[in-house]
Amino acid sequence: MAPEMGAEDFAYYSKVAPTAFALIGSGNKELESDFPHHHPRFTIDERALGIGLRFMLESVERSSGRASGLPAIR
Repeated sequence: MAPEMGAEDFAYYSKVAPTAFALIGSGNKELESDFPHHHPRFTIDERALGIGLRFMLESVERSSGRASGLPAIR
């Protein structure tokens, strides 16, 4: 992904606690879910929800010092 200069209030959280910001892609032209945020036809490919959940779970495991016990995605 090319760098972009989007605006986000999330940075204020990092003044209080350690943070990380991740973008999980959810566009899919075949499902017509490739419209930008705030567009009237915006929707997501719901398969991205599982990818985002897995990212969050692995982040918690890694930050807690535990080895990942999650099965591989196929």
